[in-house]
Amino acid sequence: MAFYHTSSKIGDVFFMTNDFGSAPKIFEHGTVSEDDFGLVKNTTSGGRFMWLALLGWTLDLASKYFFSRSPADQVLVPGFLSLTDHQNYGLIGNFPLPRYLIVLLTLAALVLVVKALVAARRQKDKAGMAGLSLILAGALGNLTDRLVHGYVYDWILLFNTSVINLADIMITAGIIIYVYSQMKGGAPAENTKQTGDC
Repeated sequence: MAFYHTSSKIGDVFFMTNDFGSAPKIFEHGTVSEDDFGLVKNTTSGGRFMWLALLGWTLDLASKYFFSRSPADQVLVPGFLSLTDHQNYGLIGNFPLPRYLIVLLTLAALVLVVKALVAARRQKDKAGMAGLSLILAGALGNLTDRLVHGYVYDWILLFNTSVINLADIMITAGIIIYVYSQMKGGAPAENTKQTGDC
């Protein structure tokens, strides 16, 4: 038995033939379960959330580029929200740490996030995947800043005390969503049984 894969405007299609060269049987990607063949795996839902992470990463970098070239110190809501220009060389709250150590800690955190994302995908926990994708996007955005510029660019001033950026907002929102999904128990038990994962 052999499997051949091709792509079309309709979607991914797999061709299945036997060793004797009989006419191929065509079936659409996702209609055959992994339990039946072991070689076909539906990645549609996981790919959707990876696109969310890529979109968040792109928006964070674009916002930093735009506001770093805009006039700083603009008050939008007095006492609550302002635009500013700040270079954060430390960790959270400008906590001083060597750059290489911050990069290593970020990479370690990214590994944990990716592992949790894989686990959430196996459980079909969409809320968990959404939260982890936002965390991934934010972490990648700030890591890119550190690798390229040596610091993280912050442009949002809250309550005249906290300076943050879009990446920080995504990380915070992602943590809240992920914790909520874990408190709710993730995916229903029956969904987990259907995938064959434990």
